[in-house]
Amino acid sequence: MGILLFLYLIFPLLRKIPEKFALLTAGVLFIGYLSIFFVDYGIYPSNQNVFNCVFWFYMGIIFEIYKDKINKYVGIFSIIASFLLIFIPIPINMDVKTTLSSIFFFIAIYFIFNKIDTRNENVKNNIFIKGIIFSSNLTFPVFMVHHFLEAKVEGSIIRLCKNNFVLSFIITMCLVYIASTFVYFAFNFCKKIISKNRK
Repeated sequence: MGILLFLYLIFPLLRKIPEKFALLTAGVLFIGYLSIFFVDYGIYPSNQNVFNCVFWFYMGIIFEIYKDKINKYVGIFSIIASFLLIFIPIPINMDVKTTLSSIFFFIAIYFIFNKIDTRNENVKNNIFIKGIIFSSNLTFPVFMVHHFLEAKVEGSIIRLCKNNFVLSFIITMCLVYIASTFVYFAFNFCKKIISKNRK
């Protein structure tokens, strides 16, 4: 909770930086982020390190500002890069590999689904598209549960899958999705009860 408050306090500064020093700041934060995998900064796990949190927070700001600049070249490169990083056993640090694959995979997914016209009735009524639209409601629940689940079960799943990165990743993400869906419906249920009591 403390790091979240810190991030929101420095948000105005981080929001201003992209106007002049976007790439430079992203590079510095990325180096700081990578350092947590090679330097012992204390008792806190890497996902709670300030370099980690500020880096991903800033990446969200950068994406929101520059998402319209994701053209077909950036999209295709991201698709190829995410495929290689996820499915090909490239001999690099696993944490670095996970970071890069996450970034490219996110950009690739955005590029692909940004091409789908959900205003079209045939597209809108497609069950697959309905699933995607519903899943877009789960962003905050996913944010709430994914670190907890990864910390509690990811190690066991990796051992169960005999260190198969792809299979363990898929199983972990499925568990995150199921847990996030439960949180989403539980939250809406509580919200309806509170609304009825107010009336």
